[in-house]
Amino acid sequence: IKEDGTYLITGGLGGLGLLIAEWLIKQGAKNLVLLSRRQPDTETKQRIKTLENSSARVIVAQVDVTNKSQLAQLISNIQSATPSTPSSPSTPSASPAPPAPPAPIRGIIHAAGILDDGVLQNMSWEQFTNVVHPKVLGAWNLHDLTQDCPLDFFVLFSSATALLGSPGQGNHVAANVFLDALAHYRQSIGKPGLSINWGIWSDIGSAAKRQADKEMQLKGIKAIAPQDGVDLFAKLL
Repeated sequence: IKEDGTYLITGGLGGLGLLIAEWLIKQGAKNLVLLSRRQPDTETKQRIKTLENSSARVIVAQVDVTNKSQLAQLISNIQSATPSTPSSPSTPSASPAPPAPPAPIRGIIHAAGILDDGVLQNMSWEQFTNVVHPKVLGAWNLHDLTQDCPLDFFVLFSSATALLGSPGQGNHVAANVFLDALAHYRQSIGKPGLSINWGIWSDIGSAAKRQADKEMQLKGIKAIAPQDGVDLFAKLL
């Protein structure tokens, strides 16, 4: 983790994104860009404020990773040290960011994703793409637009469902299989690529919000405690 590098996290305002952001700062990161389609709520703003109090520069960019032109503009702005949201320059940061020299993107963590379950034969195309596009298009856009960035890591947050399957989650499974394949492809062309097939985290993440972690524990499958997950992430990285 380099002080003069920028680390970009998609799904950056979610529980997992903020947890990884905190870890990066503890490792010495000074420039973070958190991508999300939504604005931070009060609790999230407070967590971002705490991150900034650690002398880190934290930019919140309201960007949809499936929109390639928006993402391209953001990446260009980061490389020129002005990471602003293309559609709304007045809303990229939770607080005014101090001037800084360009900090090239050195690491990407693609943690964006949503769930919209349903039996496949009853699933609408919109229901399918709502889940697939953020992971698939988002990952491919990040891959395509950072070809010239000096990346040390490119991490994709996949799921164990890509290996084991999951009833009612055909869209989720398909999206994560793509992430795994992209990591293999990047490695085959000499670029960093790591896809992590996470199980369910406890307390944070979309599955925990739906109390799926508790359902899995009733089946004898233990959820990943946040600190354990961070430790695993560090080892895998």
